[in-house]
Amino acid sequence: MPTSMQVYRDIAARYGVDVASREALSQFFNRDLPRFPAEVQQLRDREGEALR
Repeated sequence: MPTSMQVYRDIAARYGVDVASREALSQFFNRDLPRFPAEVQQLRDREGEALR
């Protein structure tokens, strides 16, 4: 089972984020993702449910 960080990396990779860069990941989740449509933002929540 993937770790929670791996799920976040997988989501970011789908959008072309350099997942090796902590700065790029942080920017994506803190600045870029909140600007996406609600349907895309919910992807993060659905992916996270698999970890519970």
